[in-house]
Amino acid sequence: MFDNKDSDIFILKNKAVEVQAFIDNIEEKKENIGGQIENISSISEEFHYYLIDIL
Repeated sequence: MFDNKDSDIFILKNKAVEVQAFIDNIEEKKENIGGQIENISSISEEFHYYLIDIL
């Protein structure tokens, strides 16, 4: 049986795993946003050249 100390350590370890998963999720979202920003920049640049061509 767990005593209070063991139980607290077990709970803290589980919370640490949850926090790490949350951080990993944020990192993945940051990477996705970075990719979207690159795509927007590329589209913006292409549109700029398109406007130059038609003007």
